[in-house]
Amino acid sequence: MSRADVLLHPIRIRIVQAVAAAGEATTAAIAETLADVPPATLYRHVGKLLEADVLQVVGSRQARGATERTLAVARARLGADDLEGASREDHERWFLGFLLGLFGKLERQPDGPVVLEGFGYHTHQL
Repeated sequence: MSRADVLLHPIRIRIVQAVAAAGEATTAAIAETLADVPPATLYRHVGKLLEADVLQVVGSRQARGATERTLAVARARLGADDLEGASREDHERWFLGFLLGLFGKLERQPDGPVVLEGFGYHTHQL
């Protein structure tokens, strides 16, 4: 699985955003933030992000007989080397994952003026 495939998944985007917003977070803290994601699903996606070096372990401690890891974002950007050799279908799939992440964020917004909460629309010429 390519780094882009790992990162551009709606749940994994949310995990990276949660860790980035906190600076550092345990998996339990991420689970509280993403309460709608089942624990087994969350742990599976965190594992994939760790394997791809998107997240890194910055600390650990013993808690109730288990090791609790503290995570931070290692490298969440995709560079040219990550996209080299990608097909049009790859880009379409990744873009759809990105859009689903944005749509999920909009769905989770409380009712009211979302523009005041930092949500808006922007375009950039490529």
